[in-house]
Amino acid sequence: MKRNFSTDHNIKDKTISKIIEGATCQQLNPETNLNQKDIKHGDRLPAQSTAKDKLLIDQLSKTTVYIPDLFFDISDSELEKTIKSRLQTTNCINALSVRCDSTIGVGIIQLSNEDDKTRLITHIQRIDLSTDSKIQISFVDEIEFISYIVFQNQNDLPTSETISDRWSELLKSHRRPVFEVLSVGFPHIFKITSYSIDELKSAILHDIISIKHQVGHIHAQRNCSFLENLPSDLISKGPDYLFACIVTQSEMPKQARLDHHTCKRKADELFAKMSNPSAELKKLRSFFYIQFNKETSTVIILASNSQRKWLDMECVSVGDSFVFKQSSIAFRLIIGPVPADLNLETISKQRIFQKSIKTGTAQFVGENLIVELTDKKVYEQCLTTEVLQVKHKGNRLTLSLQSYRALDNLDGSEFTIENWYGTHMLEYIDRKVDIGQFDPKNAIFRLKWNAKIWLKELEKSEKLEDSREKRHRDGVRRMLRVTVMGNTLGILREQKYESTDQERTQVKLESLSPLITVIYKHESKLDYSSEKPFPLQTPYKLTQVRVVKRSFRCYIV
Repeated sequence: MKRNFSTDHNIKDKTISKIIEGATCQQLNPETNLNQKDIKHGDRLPAQSTAKDKLLIDQLSKTTVYIPDLFFDISDSELEKTIKSRLQTTNCINALSVRCDSTIGVGIIQLSNEDDKTRLITHIQRIDLSTDSKIQISFVDEIEFISYIVFQNQNDLPTSETISDRWSELLKSHRRPVFEVLSVGFPHIFKITSYSIDELKSAILHDIISIKHQVGHIHAQRNCSFLENLPSDLISKGPDYLFACIVTQSEMPKQARLDHHTCKRKADELFAKMSNPSAELKKLRSFFYIQFNKETSTVIILASNSQRKWLDMECVSVGDSFVFKQSSIAFRLIIGPVPADLNLETISKQRIFQKSIKTGTAQFVGENLIVELTDKKVYEQCLTTEVLQVKHKGNRLTLSLQSYRALDNLDGSEFTIENWYGTHMLEYIDRKVDIGQFDPKNAIFRLKWNAKIWLKELEKSEKLEDSREKRHRDGVRRMLRVTVMGNTLGILREQKYESTDQERTQVKLESLSPLITVIYKHESKLDYSSEKPFPLQTPYKLTQVRVVKRSFRCYIV
């Protein structure tokens, strides 16, 4: 959301003052003796400054452009020269001055006129730092900083208003930042949106904030991501092991990260050093705050924006599987117990949900109904309320509202809507995962096959013809294919399966050599070969394969 800076706030920002210092201070009215030092160190203009001086300051603030996320392995002075030169040579924009601060990842450009500012922000928007460089920088009119406060104690937490008051008192905010609880699963972590460069620097220097008996650590300029459905062995090893996985893989080529064995070996090697870390390793560890929620098998990662390699990664290899990053945790609720004759529409129309139940996510698990919400505030309100009352057969029926918990006891169960098709499978639709990226303990390998349910889900996907649902439909079809492959691999690993006849006959398979997963991509090439006579007689001279609707249905005729 856009934030409007007032002229006063820009004047009070000492970093802006440095730009003014490097620009046209000699143009100020000499009679007032308003010099560079006055502007640089004063929060306000001197009382004796004239209206002309104030007008000049206002004009300079209107020609200021910001560069966000300026975290590169390049010195500030070199960045400043490069940016100024690129603006001149590629866009004919003459910047009065350019200042970069790698400690907070921000650059500030002072231009000579508002037309150049409009062109830079509206039309150009971003540039490459060099003709052969993959590094791009962007330009914005307003800037905001995302930071986090992590309190040590999760009990008796202060409110957002209390934190805001203490923050303003401690850091002398001219404009109050916005504070909000990050997630119900991590109630002791507050997200901060601030707007002042000097305030951010001050927060970094303070590092902690105390409110009554609570102490919170400030993590400035951080990126937040989540990992869900974590393997139990990862949780038992703790945050340092996940850190080792992240850091080692961020230095590996993308193709090399597909090798679970190599990833695990490198992570184990670094993890062994964590008991007696070097100064360099300690510094690197400080760029990551990692905390698990064991109840939900979830982890939160607050990584410094300077760790661009990690920010660009989509997933991390842990053990024998890939765990994908998410910007937020799915807002799933368990509603129950729901009578079989209670209309689903009756529940979805309840005022508490505010029409935020995500289409196609409602699924029954026994007597309970699982839904996914699209609105975080509605989700949090439901968890706070804990109950829902609906009219049913002329009476008031009370239903409980709880946060979703995954089912753990899967062995011996069949693939159902509740434990796969309507829950976990849907999580992989947008990620386009292949079968080699699943943990061996994943439900896709452990659940038993039920052809009728699979066919029913296939037929259901065929009915999603609305253009808005086409992408979802294609994702469902793909995951149905992956489900078949996963179940097949699970059977081969177990070396047995049960037939679907009434007797449920158990069939044992002969021992096979270790399975190897080969991933074919567009880089894969086929070798040329010559034709050789085939000794066997085929029943047909010609076989044609036709793929219908680019789906997984193949007809051989």
